[in-house]
Amino acid sequence: MGEMMVQHHLKQDIPLVVMRPTIVTSTYREPFAGWTEGFPPRTMDSIAIHYGRGRLKYFLGDPNTILDMIPVDMVVNVMIVATAVHANQPISNKIYHVGSSKKHPMAYSDLQDIIVSYFRDSPWINEDGKPVKVRKPRIMGSMASFHKHVRRYILLSKVLKVASSMFGGYFQGLHADLDKKVNAVVRLADLYGPYVLFNGVFDDTNMMALRAMAFNNGVNLESVFYFDPRCINWEDYFKRTHLPQVVKTFQRK
Repeated sequence: MGEMMVQHHLKQDIPLVVMRPTIVTSTYREPFAGWTEGFPPRTMDSIAIHYGRGRLKYFLGDPNTILDMIPVDMVVNVMIVATAVHANQPISNKIYHVGSSKKHPMAYSDLQDIIVSYFRDSPWINEDGKPVKVRKPRIMGSMASFHKHVRRYILLSKVLKVASSMFGGYFQGLHADLDKKVNAVVRLADLYGPYVLFNGVFDDTNMMALRAMAFNNGVNLESVFYFDPRCINWEDYFKRTHLPQVVKTFQRK
């Protein structure tokens, strides 16, 4: 809707470039590998942290879903290059899908394996100074199976609420704790369901054409304005760059 409003009201003598980044992750290289900003953690980072802390024993999502991710410094580089390229071009509206799902896809099952492997090799240290042991999570491949699983805990929460009122609040603490956990899990599922149950990829033809145009104009696309996701080794990036920085940022808070 925002794009439509801009297109409608924009003066005709100004070129319009629309950027649609996908799931934005920490930096690949600059200002340093793993840099991220903002708290609490977003997108897949919340799932990784809950799992690493031993609080997530189930993963919602289709194992075959392609997670479309792109490091934030690559997004910035696309914006800079597109601004320079379109500044002197004939007026046109151009849309760039800034992602990786077409040229360098990563399946949800692969990311799950990476997260499990990372926290087994580098376990989370809890408040008592002890490492948290994680197990391979159970996969729920649809919202229907998720709601079926959660329903039993919702029912138990209601039972504890009734019992608490009957016995003078004796079960109030148990009810409050379970209710809080159930609500948190439901919120996570509602938030990330559209990502982890998605069955499509985004066409990045325009972004690749931008690379070609910039390369022909002498732009350094390898060490300065890099934004080709095919250069990313996803397993190495998540294990050595992204996840360590996410954990460090969370523990600092």
